[in-house]
Amino acid sequence: MIRVLAIVLSLALLVPSLAQEEEGGGSTGAAPAEAPQPPPEAPKSEGDKGSEAGDEAPTAEAKPLISDPPKRLDEAKSSKKKKPKKKKKRRNKKKPTAKSGKGNKESAKKPKVKGQWGIVQTDGAAAYKVPNFDAPVKDYLKAGQKLRISQKVYQGIGGFGAFYKVKISGKSYGYVADVDIAPEYKAPNNFGKGNQKADKNPDFNRDPNEPPEEQVPIFFTRYIGGTFGTVNFTEKFSGRKFSSGEWMAGLRMSGPGTIAEGLPMDLGVLFHSGAPSYYESDIAGGNPSGFFVLADLFLPYPFLETEDSLISWGLGFMATYTKFSLQIKNTIFDSQELRAGLALQAGYSLRFDKYLVRLEAKYYYERTDYLGYFL
Repeated sequence: MIRVLAIVLSLALLVPSLAQEEEGGGSTGAAPAEAPQPPPEAPKSEGDKGSEAGDEAPTAEAKPLISDPPKRLDEAKSSKKKKPKKKKKRRNKKKPTAKSGKGNKESAKKPKVKGQWGIVQTDGAAAYKVPNFDAPVKDYLKAGQKLRISQKVYQGIGGFGAFYKVKISGKSYGYVADVDIAPEYKAPNNFGKGNQKADKNPDFNRDPNEPPEEQVPIFFTRYIGGTFGTVNFTEKFSGRKFSSGEWMAGLRMSGPGTIAEGLPMDLGVLFHSGAPSYYESDIAGGNPSGFFVLADLFLPYPFLETEDSLISWGLGFMATYTKFSLQIKNTIFDSQELRAGLALQAGYSLRFDKYLVRLEAKYYYERTDYLGYFL
């Protein structure tokens, strides 16, 4: 009996607790009721807003609970305040001043390049260790080789020779004699730096392996110049011959185009002022005056010729004109005469670059015969 009463009491206590659990489970499944909206606040003045904003203390942001519905979670996320991005401060670049600009321009200038180009002219030219022909040889260079050389010309040790400093390879340098290399710019003096403002060295671009241009033979080269010499001038009066050595000077032309194009000729015109000395001593006495002119024209023939020398001989014509004033026994006589004849010449010519020096002997034959020697 007692057991039956205890079971009944326990059942009676279980029934109300189960009912409460069922009510709680049903309330969680339903959507929560919306909170009533607060009544609208009265508009505040700008002064009140400012004071409230200043007095308002920062509050911690309410974080949404996991148990809140999805709609509430979205509203909470959207309500988060975005942090303002910090503005990057721009640095004002300083504009270059006149002084700084000038300095930049000067610093931007490229350093001056020292040296110049040179072309080796002699095959097997020696590059010495120091500017001395007795110094050890570092290398032998080939003709036509193009190298960097110094603008400065170095005087040889002991005062013998002149040298250019040459970059052989890498950091190896040597000294080459100035006669063995053609610089791009020639030095203005024997020892000094090259003058790049001047015209380039004409030998720089010439190929050293190319044979030099052949010069025109002397026989076919035209020359115009002066001549002087002495003539053993001779005249014949009343069956007697009178002669004296007289100095003469004049003009000389030789080569093609002298008289006719393409035909080498030799023309000379000589002048002497005054009467020959035998007029005063043997013929007239007193104080004779006057002049005479001697002209000759030859067709030369080369006998022996080299590049810069010529031995030749020639045949031609000659003419002489004389005009003298004589006093014989208080009487003054004027004498004029023109004579012509043949002439023979033999000479030796020597050429120095563009100039020609010629030594020759001439034989004249007209009424009498006589010799002349000229330079």
